[in-house]
Amino acid sequence: MKFKKFIAPICTFAFILSNFINVHAANYKVVLVGNSETEKTSVLAKMADEGRVSTSGATIVTVRNDTLEIWNTSGQEEFRSLIPTYLKSAETVAIFVSPDVPMNSVYYWKNMVDANCSSAKIVLAANKWGSAGDTFYEELEHTATALGINLGNIFCVDAGTGDGIDRLTEGLLPQ
Repeated sequence: MKFKKFIAPICTFAFILSNFINVHAANYKVVLVGNSETEKTSVLAKMADEGRVSTSGATIVTVRNDTLEIWNTSGQEEFRSLIPTYLKSAETVAIFVSPDVPMNSVYYWKNMVDANCSSAKIVLAANKWGSAGDTFYEELEHTATALGINLGNIFCVDAGTGDGIDRLTEGLLPQ
């Protein structure tokens, strides 16, 4: 009988503690997609404070009290058949684009996202935007509007300088 008196408070404490942790911290699955020339891995390395990241796999990044499990995918054509597996149960998907890549690639990636995780928040990450000029950004806004992507979910970043990386990282949190 004495054993039960000690177990109940311990179980209650463990339950309260687990609820406290779940309320104050969350884990979110984020997937990065885009053609290989968009430098997703370089941007992810800046998000992870120059931590070690791979071209395919998960990197853990903490934003405030939330944990982002960021899955970096290879944009090379021969690996694209694997991407639907990564997209399953993603809360946020970041589609990367750069001036080096045709804008119609955004349509390709958006269609893949819609086919595999239609409820995910979609973010456009425009890398190397500083070298592109206003025309690139205007075309990106037009493409986002045509695809129904919120213009507030466009983030301009520079993998080389790190500009815009913090804002993008915050923007990856689900709505």
